[in-house]
Amino acid sequence: MGRLRRAELAGYSIAAAGLVADVAFDASITAYLLLMATAVLALTLVMIGFVELGARTSPAGFRVILAIGALGVVGYAALSVAGALGLATVDASRAAEGPLALLAFSMILLGLPLAAVNGLAGAWLTALPRWVGVLAGLGWALTGIGLLLEGSSSPLTAVGGFGYALLFPLWGALIGRRFAAVRSDTARSSPIATSRF
Repeated sequence: MGRLRRAELAGYSIAAAGLVADVAFDASITAYLLLMATAVLALTLVMIGFVELGARTSPAGFRVILAIGALGVVGYAALSVAGALGLATVDASRAAEGPLALLAFSMILLGLPLAAVNGLAGAWLTALPRWVGVLAGLGWALTGIGLLLEGSSSPLTAVGGFGYALLFPLWGALIGRRFAAVRSDTARSSPIATSRF
């Protein structure tokens, strides 16, 4: 299976895990945390697809942005799993400290690069997934900043929550579909695809 196909499936995984996590939030925080960890880990495969297709910036700069985002992915996923297993507890009613502060910082490290790579992606990325991705990334970052400043009562947490809880799964579906379209276009233009064997 090629990188673009994996990126496509990972995008759909982000959409599915994110939507189910949104529904599960009130019913089971454990399920929510594990589903969000899954969605965030799938982001790694999507970013490999971004590298494959290129950006409107230097490859080295693009890779630095992605490396920073990878730190956020690892931090968020590890802390989410720790929370799901009961190894870390948080109090989001006040400014983040301890594990919640690390989670919030991971959200910022994940969100800002997510916004940047969507904004800097090459012409292959069309307007809708590009801008939904930018807004989803900013949502992750704003939620993290809000948690650090005032906890869940921060207006930044509420505004950012829209971006990471709703736009992130939407972006997953859009980016999965975009990778599918790019793969299809590539297959049609390939000499092997047009030959008569």
